[in-house]
Amino acid sequence: MASFELLNNKTHQDLRIATGFPEDVNCHGTVMILPCEIQEVQREYPIIFRKHNQSGHFFPCALLGFEQKENLYLDEAGHWQSVYKPLSVAKGPFLIGLDRNEDLEKQEPLVYVDIDDPRVGRAEGERVFNDAGELTPYMASVSNALRILHEKSREIPQMVEAFTALELIEPVNIKLDFSNGEKVNFSGAYTIDIEKLQNLKSDELLSLNKEGFLSSAFYIAGSLNNISKLLTLKNNQ
Repeated sequence: MASFELLNNKTHQDLRIATGFPEDVNCHGTVMILPCEIQEVQREYPIIFRKHNQSGHFFPCALLGFEQKENLYLDEAGHWQSVYKPLSVAKGPFLIGLDRNEDLEKQEPLVYVDIDDPRVGRAEGERVFNDAGELTPYMASVSNALRILHEKSREIPQMVEAFTALELIEPVNIKLDFSNGEKVNFSGAYTIDIEKLQNLKSDELLSLNKEGFLSSAFYIAGSLNNISKLLTLKNNQ
């Protein structure tokens, strides 16, 4: 159960964060990504769309495993086996929140820490504040990840709307044969229909490019080639 506290340099002066990736908080088959991350993510991860269970809205994810609680990018020692880590992973046990007591138009984003997260402690790990009460380089990096997540998350519905209007999002079923003889049909995922994308009219391509999502569409479609990397990680377990 998460227990969030507003981060401050008095209560949390000696707070430390273990920078590993414990399985109990990182064992997820997918992790949400932002449109601004897609170029980096597609180099190492398959990118898919999922549908929100309640709203039915699409959102982009990096695929980490073939099961709901399977992260193949984590090794047995808790090391992340890729160069780029999605922002929602890099932020660690922190999140951005707003002060409910303030006027909505004047609200400033605030940083909260989950003190019940197993990475949070007082004895080992990266310090959050230095002796002068200032953010350490580690926490400055986390704060930057949080800032981008807060500012850029609104681009997700914009991108999805642009793709949906052109009917570019299609379901994808992935048939997998593991080295142990197991066969799995991975479903419930969506991708970009590359044929429709390549056959868009010039004005549609221009519009998609003006919105900043044309390259992302090609990156998402091409990223499914990384399924082979996931399959190798799975077979090596």
